[in-house]
Amino acid sequence: MRGRLGLPGGLLLACLLSALLIALPIIVTIIQAIQGGWPALHGALQASSTKTLLLHSLEVAAVATPVATAIGVGAAWFVERTQLPLRRLWAVLLVAPLTIPPFVTSYAWAGLGNSWQGFWGASGLIAFTYYPIVFLLVAVALRGLDPALEETARSLGLSATRTFFRAVLPQLRPAVLGGALLVALDTLIEFDAFVGLHFQTFSSDVYAQYKLGFSASGAAALSFASIVVCVVLLFGEAALRGNANYTRVSHGAHSVPVVLPNRNGRGWLGSLAPLERD
Repeated sequence: MRGRLGLPGGLLLACLLSALLIALPIIVTIIQAIQGGWPALHGALQASSTKTLLLHSLEVAAVATPVATAIGVGAAWFVERTQLPLRRLWAVLLVAPLTIPPFVTSYAWAGLGNSWQGFWGASGLIAFTYYPIVFLLVAVALRGLDPALEETARSLGLSATRTFFRAVLPQLRPAVLGGALLVALDTLIEFDAFVGLHFQTFSSDVYAQYKLGFSASGAAALSFASIVVCVVLLFGEAALRGNANYTRVSHGAHSVPVVLPNRNGRGWLGSLAPLERD
């Protein structure tokens, strides 16, 4: 039995159930925010602390997201496109920060001294904790790229660096923007990562409203405001990504990174050498 969308009935039911489970927390948040009435909503949203802490979250996201993206893209390039020694070990080590609870990392950073706390400490913590998200997405995208693009660019005389920026990076746009979006969203909802750094963000205000102010409606109102900001980021990422269709039209070649000498006869920035044609 198939639904109107042409999907099997069981699959359609599973999709609708998943969508309902995802939307349920948002629906409950909206209901709780409305139940408190307008005075509670207005008081929570207009508080000076709310505006300050929201600005803190946005500032950390604005600094940490580009840094995490640059680290993730660079790490993926070195692992997937160069003859880096112990490449498989590096691939595991570069993902390791995701396995450490953020609050443990925050206390470790705080133990390094006061200069590692506050805004810059929080931004660095987020960047070096969540860059593996970008690394994983970009690494997978690099493995799926058609090597013919890079081979053609190199045959036309472009260096490894110019090949990356002119031929490879445009094809990585969905992975890069998707990873950056996830880092930004994680930053906006992060709470325990900043505990040891003595830095408060918007999530701290939500917790204070619920736990210290005994205002479930106020906390729900702030949570809904956070949802709105995240939705704006989602639309922004979609606008930057555009309507371009990134499709691999051929199987290309199975390739491995090779060392390409620089002007001095030495170097380790790599390209791809085909092993076999499909």
